[in-house]
Amino acid sequence: MRSRSALLVAGIIIICFCNAHSQSASKSFSVNPKLVLDSAEVLPAYPGGDEALSKFIANNIVYPEICKENGITGLVKVRYVVDVDGVVKDARIIRSVDPNLDKEALRIANSISGYSSGLDNGKKVPVSICIPIRFKLTGKRPKLPPKKKKEITNPTYPGGLNNLYKFIYENKRYPTEALNAGITGVVRISCIVDIDGTVKSAKVTQGAHPYLDQEALRIANSLTGFTPGTIDGEPAALPYLNFPVGFSINGYVAKQPIINYQAKAAYDSAKTAMAQSDFVGAIKLYTESISLVPNNYVPYYERAIARYAKKQFSQAELDFAEVLKLTGNEHFETYLYRGVMRYENGQTNYAIEDLTKAIKLNKSASTPYVERAKCFSVSGDFKSARKDLLKSLKIEPKNLEAMLNLGVVTYTEGNIERALKQFLKVIETYPRNGKAYYFSGMCYARLRNMTHACENLIKAKELGVQDAIPLVENQCSDK
Repeated sequence: MRSRSALLVAGIIIICFCNAHSQSASKSFSVNPKLVLDSAEVLPAYPGGDEALSKFIANNIVYPEICKENGITGLVKVRYVVDVDGVVKDARIIRSVDPNLDKEALRIANSISGYSSGLDNGKKVPVSICIPIRFKLTGKRPKLPPKKKKEITNPTYPGGLNNLYKFIYENKRYPTEALNAGITGVVRISCIVDIDGTVKSAKVTQGAHPYLDQEALRIANSLTGFTPGTIDGEPAALPYLNFPVGFSINGYVAKQPIINYQAKAAYDSAKTAMAQSDFVGAIKLYTESISLVPNNYVPYYERAIARYAKKQFSQAELDFAEVLKLTGNEHFETYLYRGVMRYENGQTNYAIEDLTKAIKLNKSASTPYVERAKCFSVSGDFKSARKDLLKSLKIEPKNLEAMLNLGVVTYTEGNIERALKQFLKVIETYPRNGKAYYFSGMCYARLRNMTHACENLIKAKELGVQDAIPLVENQCSDK
């Protein structure tokens, strides 16, 4: 039981073992699958170890010519059984790339010999092993003839987008029923511009209300005068952009004109792209909005978030800096998210500075305290980390991230029993949180209570915690 606990606490590194139960029942096996183990006390070993095995594969692999000619590369995974006599049997492809590469990978696997036998409880046992075989071309890949791309020009509205949105604004009729009921919203329309410049096949792609949807369609179908798009120089019926038709009661009654319709349209479309996790599209649209109205900090901030999501950190830094410039260094969200981004990039000291400024701007927000606590933990300043986490929990007593991180700090400091109590409190508050079960299992393992350790790790696995899977499969199979 002692060795089992030590392995569990260490985290256990799995060297690509495969699940014997994944074998297809329709194929025959020379070794009874029910007797094959996924792991053993003593694993089969290739003479000279993994490095020698890798060298054997590299020296004996024959790259299929047809794959060379077509530049086909990739990683093939082969599972096989090392029988009690050390012989490779029942090789199967578990990750395919190309039939020719798969065939060569199987040939290599079947040519491997010299394994020592696996041992479990002092007896020789067959063990399932998986190896990756990478096929990579070192020379230049043959150039395939480029596909001829069609030259496409999109339809355009006379005077551009600004005139389009001006037309919509001036010709919109707020439905009486919607006006009386206080119904507002944004309807998005897509359409086809025919070769004569008229609109056809207009449809609602994002509705707001039937009254508003109907009016938006009426406006779309009344649009004329488009310059049609072309394909290879010939006029063609092509889709026009997905444009918004907004309905605001205040705007309708007061007739307050929108100064730049195109900038607003680009910004609205960027927000939609963000909601759909289309960060590349959002960045492009925010950039268009900024180019038209460069003194509005909001598109800069939201473009920074999109660039952060795409890991374009240096560009996000520039956008965050522009937000602070336009707001007089008084933007809470910029300091918060820039601090988080800098923490993820290893710029711990700069992250602490940003998060401290965020706290000064909004002392009632719990999130900056949690994020700054992470920075302190990485720096080894657990006292400051604990202080921030307790402050966060005072503001928001059920802050899940603060509760979990407080347990992790306590665990790292070596107070396992106290950490266990903290994780159990998380489970009591959030009974479906897999991480709390995972950390509780690790605490129980440190306390040599393997029954409770496995119970919690199995629950963590059921709740989708990936780190728990190898621990359960290798240490809790008999629980």
